[in-house]
Amino acid sequence: MTETTPIVFNGSLYRFESVRAHNWNNTMDGKPYLRLRAQSGPPAWQTGPIASSVFGVGWMLACAVVDVPRSTVYAFASQEGQQIAVFSSQNLQTWTNATAITLPAGIKTFNTAVGGPSTQATAPYAMAIETLGFAGSGFQIVFATAPTLAGPWTLGGATDAASPVQSVSPSPGNLVFGPGSCPALRFDAASGYWHMLYTPNPTVPGGGYRTWQIYAARSKTLAAGSWELSPQNPILVADAVDRQIHSEYASCNLKWFHGKQPFPSSRHKNTISFSKSPFG
Repeated sequence: MTETTPIVFNGSLYRFESVRAHNWNNTMDGKPYLRLRAQSGPPAWQTGPIASSVFGVGWMLACAVVDVPRSTVYAFASQEGQQIAVFSSQNLQTWTNATAITLPAGIKTFNTAVGGPSTQATAPYAMAIETLGFAGSGFQIVFATAPTLAGPWTLGGATDAASPVQSVSPSPGNLVFGPGSCPALRFDAASGYWHMLYTPNPTVPGGGYRTWQIYAARSKTLAAGSWELSPQNPILVADAVDRQIHSEYASCNLKWFHGKQPFPSSRHKNTISFSKSPFG
């Protein structure tokens, strides 16, 4: 399992799962898909049964968020193309789907993270989008905003139509973060900040985002030039043990699933805890 999101829906805790094509627990003949699984709370934190119907077959790199007043779960996913789809349900069994946003030609979308609602009239909801194809090296994080989770979603960066490679301008006012990947985005109403965790670029050798590090950043506007990096960065670094696959049965496609032991030979669990805010 790669992309997961904890959500609370109608008073119950769930884990939203974006099931990859080669996941060990894929039940759809190797096709990526989306689902939710029941999850107990403290102190046991036990993984429960699958609680939703299978949906979003063929879609991946997804995140989930709940519209509490409307009792609706929204999931956003990509296919490493121009489009990001949105799926919604009020009972976890029947799902509707639509195109949330289509990025310019030549741009590929990957991971998304949706946060809100914020107290900002101009950006009640925001979507961090991991992209390839915008000007600059490697993955770039840009933002789209919407008045509701259902949309309409608007890309917050200006595109240069005259350029053979679409670019997002980093000038102040455009909603652009810059180099990075794998974002997680939340809004803190108490401080008025958007907080984002992400994997930084440039990278170490071996792939587009294999830095083995997580950084934190915050902004009150999402705009280019407004982002403040945490003085505690990197707030999370994988050690030599965490970088290994801990199962003699695992193939090169299997990544360690946090908190679970899918195979009896697995000998290590990755755990994360923070004693204070990344910003002090």
